[in-house]
Amino acid sequence: MSKTLPVLRTPRLRLRAYTAADRGRFVAIFSDPVVMKYVDGALSKEAAEALFAGILDGTRARVFGAWCAECDGQVVGHGALLREGDDLEVGYILPQGTWGHGYATEIARALTEYGLNTLGRDRLIATVDVDHPPSLRVLEKIGMTILERVEDPEGPYLLCGISGIDPP
Repeated sequence: MSKTLPVLRTPRLRLRAYTAADRGRFVAIFSDPVVMKYVDGALSKEAAEALFAGILDGTRARVFGAWCAECDGQVVGHGALLREGDDLEVGYILPQGTWGHGYATEIARALTEYGLNTLGRDRLIATVDVDHPPSLRVLEKIGMTILERVEDPEGPYLLCGISGIDPP
């Protein structure tokens, strides 16, 4: 049984819990190799469907919460807070047709404000591929700073963070 997530709002977006009707769009986003290039690579359709099912039924232990982001009733992206040790990690993924409109920044800001202000977390983190400057700019816009560069066998990434005392 999944927990109830609050609806988060920005000036243009409504972030809501996923419903079964979102399955096709979710699978399309997570199985798109261009979209997922900097996020561990595209999932197979079967793996994306399994991830979606786990989000709906609340059995994905790493997923604290996952939101479907809409603008004027159209799905423009995905946002999530993921468990990473004692931290919550901010994540966002957008379909290609929505890139360059500022949606990623709005999704990341809404999740960060929710994590820090509503959940009362001391700190939130995010990771970004070192070869993906647009995503790093999103994190910088919401007040995150680079904490360290991590040399991972799957490729280097930047660990970013923001604390409750940092201005978002």
